[in-house]
Amino acid sequence: MTTTNPDATPAPAASAPLFNRNMTLVCLGQSLGYGASAFLAPLLPLYLVSQGHAEGFIGLVLAAFNVASFISRPLWGALCDRGYMRAGLTASGLLFGTAYAGYLVPGGVFILLVRGIHGIAWGGVNVVGSAWMAILAPANRRAEALGWYTMAQRLGT
Repeated sequence: MTTTNPDATPAPAASAPLFNRNMTLVCLGQSLGYGASAFLAPLLPLYLVSQGHAEGFIGLVLAAFNVASFISRPLWGALCDRGYMRAGLTASGLLFGTAYAGYLVPGGVFILLVRGIHGIAWGGVNVVGSAWMAILAPANRRAEALGWYTMAQRLGT
């Protein structure tokens, strides 16, 4: 049995405008998150090489992101099922900030941990953002809203 959050965003009426404050903020957050990740992806291996790390370790660091993202997605989905989209997106944003600040600290094992945190944040941003967008959009315009949402993600890259 799942419980619902009494503060959850109610579904809009079919005649409601497509864009509102929450939808715009979700799209903006997606664009910024994707942009930051696209900026980091080609630079991280180069940074690790400049720090003298072996290729095998660099592969582990890069894989930590994907593994953490994959494992965390069902947990983020459960949070969405309970109606905590705003809290989920806020938590993933805070994890993103923590991860990006952590990249500034040199250290082999620490960067592996930071990459895992970044992956957890990435999983949250994608799962929670998609779930919230589906709820924010009027039912008869959901496909259009998700089109704008994915375009916002691509604009970040």
